[in-house]
Amino acid sequence: PPAWKVYSVLLTLKKADLIQNGLSGRIARQAAPHIQKGYPFRSIFVVEQFNKLYIDLTDEEHRAVDHRSPAVRKLKTTLLANRD
Repeated sequence: PPAWKVYSVLLTLKKADLIQNGLSGRIARQAAPHIQKGYPFRSIFVVEQFNKLYIDLTDEEHRAVDHRSPAVRKLKTTLLANRD
């Protein structure tokens, strides 16, 4: 199972929807020497697909494993479908 998951929960009087997406990887034995402000986990998380630290991914690699955008798109679709 993915090591990281993004959850968005939409609660209405009718039902609850769980939107999830994940990113597979592991914690590195040693952190990168640089830390991205606001995203310190990127310096210690090794992305399984590329076997490299999240912080060292190219823009193209980052887009390939982006786990937040798909979750936000699913949330948006769910919100729009449940408008009253």
